[in-house]
Amino acid sequence: MHTGALNRLLKFDKWWLYKISTGVYTWMLFRYLLPSGAGTIQWYASDVVLFTLLIGLAIQGHFINDWGDLRADCLSGKHNLLSGLPDAWLPALMPGIIAVNLLIGLTLSNKIILLCVIGQTLLNVLYSLHPMRLKERGLAAAVVTGLHERALPYFIILLHIGVFKKWVFFSVCYIFWGFVWEIRNFLKGQSEDAQADALAGVRSIALTYGQTRIQRWMHTLLTAELVLLVVWQGYLFSLLQHKIIYALALIVFCSLYLFRHRVSDMRSLMPAADYLNVHALSGAAAIAIINIHNTSSLFFLLYFVLFPNKLILPTLLLIVPFALYIRGQIIHLYYAVRRPLSYFVNYTIYYFRLYVLRWPEEKARSDKRNKAG
Repeated sequence: MHTGALNRLLKFDKWWLYKISTGVYTWMLFRYLLPSGAGTIQWYASDVVLFTLLIGLAIQGHFINDWGDLRADCLSGKHNLLSGLPDAWLPALMPGIIAVNLLIGLTLSNKIILLCVIGQTLLNVLYSLHPMRLKERGLAAAVVTGLHERALPYFIILLHIGVFKKWVFFSVCYIFWGFVWEIRNFLKGQSEDAQADALAGVRSIALTYGQTRIQRWMHTLLTAELVLLVVWQGYLFSLLQHKIIYALALIVFCSLYLFRHRVSDMRSLMPAADYLNVHALSGAAAIAIINIHNTSSLFFLLYFVLFPNKLILPTLLLIVPFALYIRGQIIHLYYAVRRPLSYFVNYTIYYFRLYVLRWPEEKARSDKRNKAG
């Protein structure tokens, strides 16, 4: 089978960059925070199995969705990956994919993951197939999409790594941020497909609530996403020098993104901004630079190879040499000014208490030092 035919069959363009890249980024972030067991054969083997499962779940979701949309897609002329397959394959294809994913889930050590795989499958079925077909049930469609497209896969990754005992707040914040992002992205897609859905007779959320209300919801969700993004990334890049390195990476990526899309009006950009891609690239670059003397940085550099993007080459040419230099300068400057700055702050507070507030204890301490002198 040719590569183009395989891409059309499995819809790589729909989930490789969109789902697997963010899954890999999530794995790298939490492996970076909790690197216990890193470097062992079992460590690498279990992570390979994990991503085999995630890829299988992504393929499963698209197959079940296209199975439910087969008739509507034929009416509207929209591409459906099942339309080119023999009818005799369909009864065995779906159970076969589901069974393979369940078997993969069984091989992982944390058996809660198997329950998550079952839950993911149930959500796929409830979302796409009759009689429930939550895809056509307004807000329920948005919530279920956020769960099975983003929140549950992230939860599986974090369960596999075992971060909930040590990083509960960070983990919950990260999963909820992904959940909110996916709901907004779903609303954006539904808004863009409203005309095709109307022709196919599909009761989408955009047709149910109207474009004006959908746009208002998208703006509200975007605000919530950005707040959550600032919270969990501030938690991740906790040291001052790390914040500066990440800020530099983010500025470069955002500038390249705006230049690439020729965006001059920020108000038209924000509702549809693909900042998920921008911040993931920025974070991968920043953590690779922060850990440049550690082998873990290779995983973050590998991210750029596995998920190619038009922003990669100019970014590597612009940011990496500069950031490697500035990293050493930032750390040197940080340690150079830390002690003088601490003395300055302490003495400022002391003299403010002594001469402005006229605290008795500060006056007594000053008199005692003068007598001793």
